[in-house]
Amino acid sequence: AASGHGRCLPSMLRAVRLPLRGLSRSLSSSAKQLAARPSPAAPSFAHFSAARNAAAHQRVHMGGMAGGMARTLPSSASALDEAACADLRRRLDQLPAEQRPALASSLLPLTDAMLASQSGLLLLQSMLRAAATVPFLMQELAQRLSGHCVELSLSPVGFYAARTLIGSLEPEWALTQRLAHDELLLSAPTLARSPTGARVLRYALGQNLFEGERERLIRSLVPHAAELAGEKNGSRLLRALLEEAQTRAEVAELEAALISHTASLACSEAGVLVVSTL
Repeated sequence: AASGHGRCLPSMLRAVRLPLRGLSRSLSSSAKQLAARPSPAAPSFAHFSAARNAAAHQRVHMGGMAGGMARTLPSSASALDEAACADLRRRLDQLPAEQRPALASSLLPLTDAMLASQSGLLLLQSMLRAAATVPFLMQELAQRLSGHCVELSLSPVGFYAARTLIGSLEPEWALTQRLAHDELLLSAPTLARSPTGARVLRYALGQNLFEGERERLIRSLVPHAAELAGEKNGSRLLRALLEEAQTRAEVAELEAALISHTASLACSEAGVLVVSTL
């Protein structure tokens, strides 16, 4: 039996070796195929350089869009008609946000012409919004609008441009002091009796543009206190002044003027709100 097993053993080993040889040849072939495959190349300097150049080309192309639009502006102020204003507003609204200041800058020479029509005032508002993110451009535009703040504030359409302008000014700018103190403050009684003008004064108060001049503003409104208290926007302006007063002495004259008209103020909703603030 042992000799029989001895004779069978070589045959068994040959049977095992045959599949193993086949597996070895298969593994060797796979290894050669893997070795023959090119390995992924690491990004080269040329690759990064090409990507950088493509990005730069895109920036130049995008900047060129605004430049191209600027070259197609109306040739003169007389050409800034309603259709031209509507077209320029559409351009400002559709340009990417980072390109709008460039177009707004190219429109600066036409600022005065925009003040002459309602369509121009709407364009001016879009222009102010576009310039609001660039301080030096905003200051340049505010400089060109110096002397027109009251006019804009009293206009139902220009009011929106005035509000955008007021909301974009920084209290520490010297130009802001001139616009707020030399224009708005001097015309406060006229502005306060206008629905849009009263709203502009409230915006200016909210921006702290009358810092150090609040008492002067309040004194200018005292003679018109009863009239203002009975009107919605005037009422809101007076309530803001009363509620935000640093001391009672600051609004003592205003309170006295309002108290003397309590009976008549109680007859209107706006007046009652003012009386409740006293």
